[in-house]
Amino acid sequence: MKKNLHKKKNYRIYSLMETKNKTINKSEYLRVNRYSFFISIFWFTFIIASLLLNTYMLNLKIVEIAKSDARAHFNKDLAIRMWSAKHGGVYVPISEHTPSNPNLSHIKFRDIEKPDGTKLTLMNPAYIIRQIQEDFEKLYHIKGIITSLKPLNKDNKPDKWEEDALKKFEKGTKEVFELSDIKGKAHLRLIRPMITIESCLKCHKFQGYKVGDIRGGIGVSIPMANLILNSKKQKNLIYFIHFLTLLLGIIGILFTTKRIKKGMKDKKHLEAISKVHYKALKQEREMFITGSVVIFKWRNQENWPVEYVSANVKNMLGYSDDEFVDGSLIYSKLIHKDDIDRVFSEVTQGMESDDNHFFHEPYRLKGKNNKFIWIDDHTSIIRDNENNITHFLGYVIDITNIKTLEASLKTSEQKYKTVADFTNDWEYWENTDFTLNYVSPACKKITGYSPEEFINKPKLLLDIIVDEDKNIWKVHCKNEEKTHDPIQYRIKTKDNDIVWIEHVCQKAYSENKTYLGYRASNRDITERILYENEKIEMEKKIQHSQKLESLGILAGGIAHDFNNLLTAILGNADLAKKKLSPVSPSMKNIERVIETAHRAADLSNQMLAYSGKGRFVLEDISLSEIVEEMTHLLEVSISKKAIIKYEFAYNIPPIEGDATQIRQIIMNLITNASEAIGDRSGYISINTGVMDCDDNYISQCRITKDVKAGRFSYIEVADSGLGMSKTTIDKLFDPFFTTKFTGRGLGMSAVLGIIRGHNGTIKVYSEEKKGTTIKVLFPALDRTLDEINKANYKKQPDIENIEGTVLIADDEESVLSVASEMVEAFGLKVVTAKDGREALEIYRKNIKTIDLIILDLTMPRLDGEQAFRELRLINPDIPIIMSSGYNEQTVTQKFSGKRMTGFIQKPYRLDVLFNEIKKVLVKVQG
Repeated sequence: MKKNLHKKKNYRIYSLMETKNKTINKSEYLRVNRYSFFISIFWFTFIIASLLLNTYMLNLKIVEIAKSDARAHFNKDLAIRMWSAKHGGVYVPISEHTPSNPNLSHIKFRDIEKPDGTKLTLMNPAYIIRQIQEDFEKLYHIKGIITSLKPLNKDNKPDKWEEDALKKFEKGTKEVFELSDIKGKAHLRLIRPMITIESCLKCHKFQGYKVGDIRGGIGVSIPMANLILNSKKQKNLIYFIHFLTLLLGIIGILFTTKRIKKGMKDKKHLEAISKVHYKALKQEREMFITGSVVIFKWRNQENWPVEYVSANVKNMLGYSDDEFVDGSLIYSKLIHKDDIDRVFSEVTQGMESDDNHFFHEPYRLKGKNNKFIWIDDHTSIIRDNENNITHFLGYVIDITNIKTLEASLKTSEQKYKTVADFTNDWEYWENTDFTLNYVSPACKKITGYSPEEFINKPKLLLDIIVDEDKNIWKVHCKNEEKTHDPIQYRIKTKDNDIVWIEHVCQKAYSENKTYLGYRASNRDITERILYENEKIEMEKKIQHSQKLESLGILAGGIAHDFNNLLTAILGNADLAKKKLSPVSPSMKNIERVIETAHRAADLSNQMLAYSGKGRFVLEDISLSEIVEEMTHLLEVSISKKAIIKYEFAYNIPPIEGDATQIRQIIMNLITNASEAIGDRSGYISINTGVMDCDDNYISQCRITKDVKAGRFSYIEVADSGLGMSKTTIDKLFDPFFTTKFTGRGLGMSAVLGIIRGHNGTIKVYSEEKKGTTIKVLFPALDRTLDEINKANYKKQPDIENIEGTVLIADDEESVLSVASEMVEAFGLKVVTAKDGREALEIYRKNIKTIDLIILDLTMPRLDGEQAFRELRLINPDIPIIMSSGYNEQTVTQKFSGKRMTGFIQKPYRLDVLFNEIKKVLVKVQG
């Protein structure tokens, strides 16, 4: 009987499967057929487009081959013509094939007679080429022509196409071709111009031709039959390949469509089996869903979505089965946050094992009343035919009562489990009589004292706190209301190390609310405190850097305007000095004005250096050579009681920089070192070398912005002077800061600006009464000085014999006036403009007479950069010299790739302006 029931059950399953297979949705098949049809149309269109494109490209290729062949014949005829023209033609015996050329009757010696009586006639280039073309056509069927709009020989008269081509040549066309039929056969005709040269005038001068005129053209007709035949073979191959590709694509589409339909049928078949088995499983497990055991079926997806849950889940958690199945509830979200990682790990281990079931350690689920219950979960794994895990099937039991009982049994052990022995924090339990009931082992790692030492001597808790922080502890202990708030204090360990502690505590009570004492936790936060202190120091450095940057911007702006004033002063002084007699009483006053203006310019350059925009004359230099050249100057600049020592590294890589600015840095550092030694005996050492700096080293330097790790050449200056305090070091680079009774100038702030402008950095180390060491580092180049000097060698241009008109544009009236007078002193004409817009208007009116333009960078209405761009649109070749109070490096970056002709920085002297103008005009005028 049992066997018959089993057969009836299988019969019902297979009957249901068959029914499901017959009711497969036909619309899905229709959709697949539709997609296959559209893909086939796309494939057919793509192949046809490819075929047309390849055929078109092949036709173009044939024409290009014919044109290339025609050009080769043209070059052959042109070479023969040039050779014969260069030799004035060729005399040949008169014959029936080569009679005297009637078109050369104007030539005096057209016909001559040799001593032996042989009569010769002159063959001009056209005559020679025509005979060669006729013979070439007979041999190779390639017809050549020579024609002209004014032919001497009527046989050379052009046809309509040739006439049109010759007219196009006179307008600049270099070549004309066409495809045409000649005697019923396809040909490519190509013609190119024939230019009149000196030797052509012997025969054609009387026609009015001059050297360089278009005298006519030489043409070639190339037969296309062989090329067309070859192209047909290639086209047949292209047709075959495209047809084969089209056929294979259609077959692939049909095969894929068939496979997709079969996969759909198999999928429906499997779904029918799954549903039948699921229904049977549900019936067979019906007895479980009415009791305390809840059955779950989860999908193997993120958060384990529930696909089925027995209805008695409502009795356990308060939620209905529909709330789980429709996705309103996410199972993983109900698991207690302290258990979720462990549960996930257990699922992962179960999936990786070979078993089809696994057990969970009890975990907590949150019910609808927001209370957690403890459950016991037994899970089985469901796999598909390919052994992939698709579902988890399990039953869960509420074991909250059991867990509550276990907790009550462990109450007696609560005092030992209050603080876990394995924690890294130092935990302890203080009784109501201030004795210690428990101390965690971590105390030894933090304090150096063992738990037994604390238990035997409770006062040790207070004794190890540093004296300055004991009051913090006492106030905390007296605060009955907020004893749980954390406090921070320092302790002295058994090894006399200082450790920062974060302490938190709270009162402990029994189940009947009996006060049991305090539970406390202490954490070592030394590293965090150190990090916070480092962070504060870093913020101070950033604020200091921002302050210096703001002052740098201000200094740069002042220096720019100051340079405009100095340009007028120096320019007028130079002009006055040029006009005065060398013995004039006023000459000394003029020279004092010039000297004073130069000192003012030096101050301006220091301000620009501080702002990082100093005037750098960049070159590749060796730090060792610069210091060595300055040894005598340095030795006479320091205190008589100071000894200076040198240690040069001669193989260090060069740097790119301004030698004058580098010397200023060295002099400043040496002077400061000498003043630090004062009247006492001491030493100053100067070292040069090369080193590799990583990001950690650069972070310890004064300048870190835009400085990248790498190789640096350096100058190091050390002294045995008084040294500096930390406060002094922090202010060392502030403008006008000095430790002397009186001081002036930008001092070390200018040094900082120069270093910043060279993309370098500086490191300062000093202790009071122990001296100071300052190391200045510059990015090292990856080449030697010998290579650099060889690459930089250039022949000096000849700058004599110049003349022309110069347009000067500047919004400063004083600069405009003195610059005009200076340029006129060179013997040049001057036109002036007060801004960029006026400069454009003047240049448009005088474009043929103005040879050079000097533009100020900063002007109203239209600044120098905008005016430069507009002038280049009017005349791309006009020489333009930019002028500015900022340095050349800054201005060059603005005009990178815009063909700036030259640059002159304000304030400029008469000779500097003169040399720059001469250099530009000589280059332009050749």
